[in-house]
Amino acid sequence: MKTSVSAIALVSSLVACGDGAPRQSSPTRPATIHQRSDPSRLTAAVVNGPIDLGTLGGKFSYADGINAVGQVVGTSDTGADVTPGFYVAHAFLWQSGTGMIDLGTLGGTHSWASAINDRGQVVGRSYLAGNAQQRAFLWQSGTGMIDLGTLGGSDSDALGINVRGQVIGVSTTAGNAQRHAFVWESATGMIDLGTLGGDESRPYAINALGQVIGTIRTGFQLRAFLWQSGTGMTILGSLGGGVFDIPIAINDAGQIIGDSRMPDIGETHLVLWQSGTTTDLGTLGGLSAAGKDINAKGQIVGTSDNGADDQWSHAFLWQSTTGMVDLGTWGGSNYGTAIAINNQSQVIGWGYTLDGWMRAFLWQSGTGMTDLGMLPNAISSLPSAINDQGQIAGANLLATGDERAVLWTIVRPLTPAEQIAALTDAVNKLAAAGKLNRGNAQSLLTKLDNAARQLTAHGHENVAAQMLGQFVQKVGELVAGGTLSNSDGQPLIDAARKLINQLTT
Repeated sequence: MKTSVSAIALVSSLVACGDGAPRQSSPTRPATIHQRSDPSRLTAAVVNGPIDLGTLGGKFSYADGINAVGQVVGTSDTGADVTPGFYVAHAFLWQSGTGMIDLGTLGGTHSWASAINDRGQVVGRSYLAGNAQQRAFLWQSGTGMIDLGTLGGSDSDALGINVRGQVIGVSTTAGNAQRHAFVWESATGMIDLGTLGGDESRPYAINALGQVIGTIRTGFQLRAFLWQSGTGMTILGSLGGGVFDIPIAINDAGQIIGDSRMPDIGETHLVLWQSGTTTDLGTLGGLSAAGKDINAKGQIVGTSDNGADDQWSHAFLWQSTTGMVDLGTWGGSNYGTAIAINNQSQVIGWGYTLDGWMRAFLWQSGTGMTDLGMLPNAISSLPSAINDQGQIAGANLLATGDERAVLWTIVRPLTPAEQIAALTDAVNKLAAAGKLNRGNAQSLLTKLDNAARQLTAHGHENVAAQMLGQFVQKVGELVAGGTLSNSDGQPLIDAARKLINQLTT
């Protein structure tokens, strides 16, 4: 667990004063831009965890997704062996209170979970009895795991699900001649999205409106498509006559991001498809960029060469107001990639250590990159998904070679204004307990109120710090004079000094 001053830690100290108590030569790192923002800015990224989510009885587990209420899905070793050294893997659902639940199979030996929606519906694939065929499944509480069928062939795989319960995946067609993208929903069953004459199609994502993005392969060419009910499949534009386009993510506004290769100049650029328009968003100056995720605000994250070390890539954040911003590298090497962003603009990703292990990070504006931390005996960490509550699912590789699904939680630090409010509450508690007389309490409260006004009304951080200095001086006088006990006064002094340091550095 990361150790830093959090909202919980600060409030606890103030209240206490009231009673006296992947499966797992460096270039110069890009300069970090230190921004001075409004008085409500965050002061540091605080991350709780990781929490070991355990296994289903075996040696490994890994998490692939997390929904809005913190339910995590993934796959775990059950402890049984198919043959010595080959483990039985089952899809799982983990949630606080119940822990890891085995979702079972469709009769075969193995199952794997791919995604979960905010209703707790899980999709993935499972072997049927006999282990000769794999089928896409939908699991939900009350009904368990159901077989979604195929497009006429023997195998299918569910890759994603939206909040409406629409499932996307890929299935073999009759005679196992081709593999086609599909949409499944309870009212219609499995719908073949087709290929527009290509050899095969594959979906990558579906949004809340049921719009599906993916690729059509024809020979060695990949073209990006958008499918929606009523209009069917349409080809998305390429950059510079490119023949290798991959759409990765789509938000509920219909903004699609991915990358497009331009053979005429030998580069691959980040691309945004929106309302029939294809926009080249470029790179960080190097030869390639790849988008990984887009949030509801249209902010995009991914990885790109920076031009100085094209054999490596840097994590980036793109937004319309700034363009592509280099978030840097992580782990000690000259590599970094951002893989997901939530609607709070919190970014997760990973980089390599100098000895080749992966290391997970969180990035957010004002605090930059923060190590997500690892289990005590872990040697590598990898995040996979983040929700809007700041919960992050991923995995840690242990020194023993075992793997564990883990959960990190971002704890929002108190803002300066909130820290002053906590100090005010603590003074009021001391007065209510009879440990401060009315006059002394009012003197302290006035100083805190003046500091808060300088912050919220005027944005004068240095003046607010001076007011807090007067507060510290007054508390010190009360302690020195015996009016206030040291155990009651010192926590107030420590918290105020920490805030003063925050406001002046």
